[in-house]
Amino acid sequence: MLLPEPHMNQLPLHVRALLLFMTFRFIMGVGTIVGLNLVLPEIVEEFDTTLTVATWLQLAYFLALAGGTFAIGQTTTLLDRRKLVVIGLLADTAVMVFIFYTHNIYLFIGARFVGALVGLYPWLILQVMGIGGFPVEQRGKVLGAVAFMMGMGTLLAVPVTGFVSVQWGWRWLFMGSGVLFGTLAVIAWFAIPPQPRPSDAPKVSFAQFDFPGSVLMMVAVAGSLTCLQALVRGLEPFVAITTGSAGLLALGAFVWVERKTATPVVQFSIFRLQGILSGAIQAGLMGWSSGSVLLIIPILFVVGYGWSVAHAAAVLFFMNILQPVAGFVSGWLSDKYGSARIIAGAAVIGVTGQIVAASMNASPPLQLVIFALVLIGMGQAFMQTANQRQLFTSFPRHLLHLAPSTSLVLMTFGSTSGQAIVSAILDTGRDPVQGLADPGLVSAVRVSLVLVTVVFAVGIVGSSFLPRLLPKTATEPDLAIHASSSDDPPS
Repeated sequence: MLLPEPHMNQLPLHVRALLLFMTFRFIMGVGTIVGLNLVLPEIVEEFDTTLTVATWLQLAYFLALAGGTFAIGQTTTLLDRRKLVVIGLLADTAVMVFIFYTHNIYLFIGARFVGALVGLYPWLILQVMGIGGFPVEQRGKVLGAVAFMMGMGTLLAVPVTGFVSVQWGWRWLFMGSGVLFGTLAVIAWFAIPPQPRPSDAPKVSFAQFDFPGSVLMMVAVAGSLTCLQALVRGLEPFVAITTGSAGLLALGAFVWVERKTATPVVQFSIFRLQGILSGAIQAGLMGWSSGSVLLIIPILFVVGYGWSVAHAAAVLFFMNILQPVAGFVSGWLSDKYGSARIIAGAAVIGVTGQIVAASMNASPPLQLVIFALVLIGMGQAFMQTANQRQLFTSFPRHLLHLAPSTSLVLMTFGSTSGQAIVSAILDTGRDPVQGLADPGLVSAVRVSLVLVTVVFAVGIVGSSFLPRLLPKTATEPDLAIHASSSDDPPS
């Protein structure tokens, strides 16, 4: 994937950007996102903390994505995009090195938050430059290629995490990622020509950016998640009341600010279109399901069954084994048959796998475990590509930069909500001991999986019908697109 610079410059710019984006996502998947859940029990033990606190390593990361995506997405259209990509990659490198050396869990959490923010520049810019450079009728196939590479990253993340953590320790996952991000920054500088802001573009100032809205959004999410964790764990009512009230006040202030500002973080008007509303709901549900399951399964294996990290990694490999191909095929099928049909089929596959997983006892047959993992992985891959295609074909071109932001933010909200609730359910208050099974946690996992699956299934059904209740709008000049039901395949 790390092609020499002369070869890169022989390709069209949007292809170069796409290759850089896929490489960036590949490194993220292998290094510090998918595999982190697998080593979470080790982190809990090393930092002498609880699972609920350690889960904020993921929640803080996704919280930054949720709150910063739209605001940072706006700045990408105002400055030299090449410089922003390189600055983001180099800053992410510095964060990875900092995490390698830190021994404070709260500094670790803060670094994850910062790393997500700076990583948004290459994530959003390269994605829009790459995918947005292809014709609409080809974007499903392009997203399929992206899904293939992301699937390969996910596929390799688990065995790489197991190998690195056993041989050198989990910290080297971050150091290795930092080295790769630094290398990618150099390649991006030579592969992308300068992308200055047009000279005739209107002048802007930082006052135009809705930073209050971004902060209020993050406070609302953080307060709500902490309240949920407190309620599920049965902590003192004061904690739930305080954090919940803070979250509700921030949410109310956020809505008020968004309705008054000229440049809102969230353009609520885009959700009047059926294709965008349906895709947004499905993105949130997909994040809820995949985020929860990716937290539940590794903890089940390492803590519930008492497996070693290496053994758990070997079995988890099967959840990802078909994801590269499934994601690639989903893009082609979505172009041919429409995203809605593929999403419906993917939901059935994923729900079936989660039901099988929820039915497993404390010592299930290995074949049953693998069967459930394969179904869950296939469902996630098919649905993610089809959902992204749904959004990328529903936005008008002048608002295309909002497509990845919308998908990312909604998936993040779903993922953080699911992981906050699940981590509180699974936090038994006992320190995890590798090699010793925990039957109580196995029972908690089954409860969690049933809850996650029911919410997901009901939500997917609702996402197919609720958008149809929207009133038909004859003229929407700011959002006019080729069709409100852009899910239909081209004739």
